[in-house]
Amino acid sequence: MDQDRIEHLEEQVVELKAQNELMNNTLSTLIDKIDSLAAATPRAISTPILVPKSHVKPSPPQEFSGDRAKGRAFLNSCELYLQLALHQFTSEHEKVSWAYSFMKSRHAALFVNRMLRLEMRNNKVQYATWAEFRKVFQEEFCPKNEAQIALAKLEMAGYYQGRRTMDEYIDEFQDLIDQAGYTEGLGIVTKF
Repeated sequence: MDQDRIEHLEEQVVELKAQNELMNNTLSTLIDKIDSLAAATPRAISTPILVPKSHVKPSPPQEFSGDRAKGRAFLNSCELYLQLALHQFTSEHEKVSWAYSFMKSRHAALFVNRMLRLEMRNNKVQYATWAEFRKVFQEEFCPKNEAQIALAKLEMAGYYQGRRTMDEYIDEFQDLIDQAGYTEGLGIVTKF
């Protein structure tokens, strides 16, 4: 009886080995086919990152007139909105056009009119990416030499708390340190 069980187990082992070998051969064939298909199929230069839809309803930026003092705040507001509502935009140019829609008066409106005329005349978009638009926007609408202005303000002998609350003074100080590019603790403490 034990001999019969051993023989039966041996037969099952041989059968399992045969099935295993058949599966290995089939898997090898499939892997070879997948590899040959992958080699024959042109690949995209970059794979888009799928961003999940945010459940946060961001506030759109306020209208922008082109005032350099408000340029950085407008740009930050746009970029925050884009981060939270990226799913609403199907292309980079849509992001730029969306930003244009808030640039409705004075210097900003003139800038948008100029860009739209160029696009119509050349029959192509002026800024292919948000990054290109951001770079030109910073040059056109953000304070020139932000870092140097912040440094000069920090270096002035007249920079002190005055009648401001401690919180107001610290908030402005932190903003100036960031704009000036200070990173070392001792230098920051000295300026404070």
